[in-house]
Amino acid sequence: MKLLLVFQFHNLKALREQTLLLCPIGKVLNVCGDHCQVTCADVNGGKLPKICPLICGPPACVCPVGLALKPNGLCVPYILCR
Repeated sequence: MKLLLVFQFHNLKALREQTLLLCPIGKVLNVCGDHCQVTCADVNGGKLPKICPLICGPPACVCPVGLALKPNGLCVPYILCR
């Protein structure tokens, strides 16, 4: 059992490092995925603060805290969503 846990942890660590290298400029790695990514639709629809699920998905590149995802994939300050 210990060997399996070590193997799984090693694979997760490798995946995190690989994903980190692939995040485009302006985005950061979130090891729990993009379930809680704030979008401009959230900002414009008054859905802040966003209620996030208690699940952790595969790692993903997301906008840093304080920025929202535009439909074109860029991260912008909330004020530029309008």
